[in-house]
Amino acid sequence: MPKIIAFIPARSQSTRILHKNIRKLNGQPLIFWTYHQAKQSGIFSEIVMSTDSSEYQEIAEGFGLKTIRRAFPTDALSPDAEWINQAMHRMKDFYPVYDYFAILRPTSPFRRPETIRRAWKKIQEYGEEFHSLKAYIECPVTPYKIFEIKKYDDKRQFMEPLLKDIPDAYTFPSNTFRSKEYGAQVGFLDICKWDNIEKYDNQFGNLICPFSVDRLEAWDINTNLDWDIAEYLLESRKVEL
Repeated sequence: MPKIIAFIPARSQSTRILHKNIRKLNGQPLIFWTYHQAKQSGIFSEIVMSTDSSEYQEIAEGFGLKTIRRAFPTDALSPDAEWINQAMHRMKDFYPVYDYFAILRPTSPFRRPETIRRAWKKIQEYGEEFHSLKAYIECPVTPYKIFEIKKYDDKRQFMEPLLKDIPDAYTFPSNTFRSKEYGAQVGFLDICKWDNIEKYDNQFGNLICPFSVDRLEAWDINTNLDWDIAEYLLESRKVEL
């Protein structure tokens, strides 16, 4: 049976919501809910939070979550592969190498343990040729209706279709593209082979298994409005923790 470890990334330098990863939702820090879901799923040999903060570490270890301290890149645009690679090397000092690792972000507090189990089952059923699994939600609009906004000169912009393989596709009725399926990736759940970064220089490899998730379950908290909506979803019992 392959072994899998869960990484929970919790950097303290969030800008849109200050210290969102330890802000309390329904009476508990945001990181608690992801740890709880990972633990309840029963699939992980180890669950570890990677953080740059001694405060986060103290809070997490207070409810039983193991942590590793490392400095996240100060540039918020740095790719995930940087912190994942460092975390993996830190793990090698304490634990055996795993077959897979999962990334569970605290900003998605409504994921259900059974969804994590379903994802783990799916990547194994897909077979060795698949390098990873990524969660997605159904796109609310076809990509053929999406435009890219570009700079024309110092004062003006212009827009052009993002996809150009079908001329003037943005003028077609949306039903034209009903036979095509598109997914908007979410940071809700990733499962990757342990050696992907070494082999492919990224965590996902070349062949990704798609994993469809419910839009509300995958609700992602990044702004104060996202937080307000998350509280409304809880109060109205459209989601649960």
